[in-house]
Amino acid sequence: MKIAIGMREDNKVNEDHFGQSRFYSIHNYENGSLSFLENKDNPHFGIDKHAKVEDIKEVVGDCKIWVAKTMGKQSRLNLIESGYKPILVNSDDLDTVLKEIKIYLMEAN
Repeated sequence: MKIAIGMREDNKVNEDHFGQSRFYSIHNYENGSLSFLENKDNPHFGIDKHAKVEDIKEVVGDCKIWVAKTMGKQSRLNLIESGYKPILVNSDDLDTVLKEIKIYLMEAN
């Protein structure tokens, strides 16, 4: 299962809305392990204050879990209705967030 984490320029988890992430750190979760796949630039960064869910799906639509510190309520509802799982985190440290995601996913199974 692919996971997209909204990131800032300084490799910290973005504190702004998911759609305003500078790039997305893409990871794969399989058999209890997380592995890094790639970073994907966000073409909507700096253009749209609140990029629409449909716009962001063009970038990370193949990722079923979207991770951010902030995400609009309506965006979260749209994601859930479309079969995605939005996860909100408190930390801006990627390693900490990855540990939290792994624990969450292991407990969900």
